[in-house]
Amino acid sequence: MTGLHITSDLYDCDCADNVLIEPEHFLGRVRHAVERVGLTALRDCTHRFSQGSCDQSGFTSVLLLAESHISVHTWPEMRYISMDAYVCNHSNDNSDAARDIMADLVALFEPRNTERNEVWRGYQEQLPRDATEPRLYLEWLNDTAAFGFKARSILESRRSQFQFIEVLDCPHWGRTLRLDERYMTSEAEGFIYHELMVHPVMAAHQSASSILIIGGGDGGVLREVLRYPITEPVDLVEIDPDVIEVSKRYLQSVNHEAFDDPKVRIHVSDAQTYMTESHRMYDLILLDLTDERPPAAHLYDRPFFALLRTRLNVGGAIVLHCGSPYYDPTATAAILERVRAEFSVVRPFGAYIPLYGTYLLFAVASQSLDVQTVGKPDIGAWMKKFQLTDLRYYAPEMHHAIFSIPPFLKAALCVT
Repeated sequence: MTGLHITSDLYDCDCADNVLIEPEHFLGRVRHAVERVGLTALRDCTHRFSQGSCDQSGFTSVLLLAESHISVHTWPEMRYISMDAYVCNHSNDNSDAARDIMADLVALFEPRNTERNEVWRGYQEQLPRDATEPRLYLEWLNDTAAFGFKARSILESRRSQFQFIEVLDCPHWGRTLRLDERYMTSEAEGFIYHELMVHPVMAAHQSASSILIIGGGDGGVLREVLRYPITEPVDLVEIDPDVIEVSKRYLQSVNHEAFDDPKVRIHVSDAQTYMTESHRMYDLILLDLTDERPPAAHLYDRPFFALLRTRLNVGGAIVLHCGSPYYDPTATAAILERVRAEFSVVRPFGAYIPLYGTYLLFAVASQSLDVQTVGKPDIGAWMKKFQLTDLRYYAPEMHHAIFSIPPFLKAALCVT
């Protein structure tokens, strides 16, 4: 079940005064428009705020439809109108009918300026792919905060065995991957996250050659790892093969076809199963996971971190993200606490990720490696050696900057 919700805010309306005060003008216009486009009017409800014949107060009116509703609220003293229309698309696509009605009503009030938004609601799998204009797709950061971006169209939408997968065509970000309605990566800014997952720890380790990526189905972290002339195969463990398949098809500019590199070994498996059954040791384990929720929730538990510790070579490290300390500090602090329980050296770092709408906290954990001890000249020499001067986010001067965490976050996360 899906539906289209259109909101319109009309400013500096030039219509006659009585159109803003007397609901009969709106009701007559909307009923005619509804009949013209073939929707079904049921009944209307109106409240007038006027206290007498000379009062210039506005009104609120709602027309109930078999397909849902259309409502208006007027502020004559401000020449401002707020309207919304919602239509469900259960048996027919009523989207264009709703747009037609809204355009007719906007013309009634003659605004000089209009703000209009469309929000698709309902089961995402059933949403239309051929959007006629950008539509807003929201992601909730917590129970009280959300953010979103507009997309011109849906290039791919499918429900895999584990999650709902979308590739959106966003005017601002280009092709953008979402999993279970949460933004993962995009063509325009994915390099920020991917570079931070790989290069700070590589520059600090200096000799990592055996690398495991857990998750990472978009291929962006894998792309950054393959910039180094690693002699050993790179293992990538991804539970959902559909994510890899979709990323190969639509996100080549993110992964640079890294999945086809002969040094890459792809394992379609739950990471805990793989780590339990595999006896290979690694210099680095990069946890490029979704948030702490299925299908990755158990990979944030302390027993899994303990298992990873036993699979690291001397001087080895893991890298993971710990969520947003701004919007869910309790969850972020809990992840860090579990990591600290298993590793002697834990160094949180962070950056603002535009697609996520928040500052994201990462961490590097090891029994002996301290990523903060590497110097700026050493990082510069390291980047020059491996021809990494074309990186777009990570740089020698950025290394220590990302480990500088604001005092209030240190206090909230018990970071020294």
